[in-house]
Amino acid sequence: MLPFSESLRAQTPGMIYENPGITVLDPNGDGYVSATVNGFISDDDAESEIDYVSIAFKETEPTSDPGPGPNCSFNDIVDTGSEEPIFVNFDGTYLRFRFRLGNTSPNSKGYSIFIDSDQKFGFTGTNKDPNAVAGNPGFEIEVVLMTNFGVAVYNVDGTTTPVQVVGYATNPYTSHCQKSVALTTNCGNIDVFYDFFIPFLKSPAISV
Repeated sequence: MLPFSESLRAQTPGMIYENPGITVLDPNGDGYVSATVNGFISDDDAESEIDYVSIAFKETEPTSDPGPGPNCSFNDIVDTGSEEPIFVNFDGTYLRFRFRLGNTSPNSKGYSIFIDSDQKFGFTGTNKDPNAVAGNPGFEIEVVLMTNFGVAVYNVDGTTTPVQVVGYATNPYTSHCQKSVALTTNCGNIDVFYDFFIPFLKSPAISV
């Protein structure tokens, strides 16, 4: 029997292989994150069913750089230079995120997105953040995908000690995260997408 990650090689790029049927992440309900059931053909950014926008990276994200843990695997964010590593989509109701990873695993892991919601950042300049502290120059919100558990939200405004404001049980894993096959093959093996979402936040604990 082949390892699970190896078995994905035979699957069509774009196919959802874990938690299919989540309407927010697969609006047309066809079991693919690609625009059609033909899957990704030449560009999994442009051919995505949901119009994600890439989060800007200063340079190409290298492979084999996690430090602890395996290289080119579930903990390795990857990109090709043209196919981006992390994406976001907001439709006014839901905030969606997509991670491109070097491989997949059933392990329970955490994947964080930090959000600067007030457009103030750093310690100097006209847009400096009055709440900036060492270790957090201006982020207000942390969204954490906890695989096998759910999606949690933390208030990190002015601190390096996050305060949970939405527990993962509110956004369960099986209804708020899906995994699918990407088109790219960094490290010579299939890449995967981990997609997850939260309802847009309107909480007195954090301003968005």
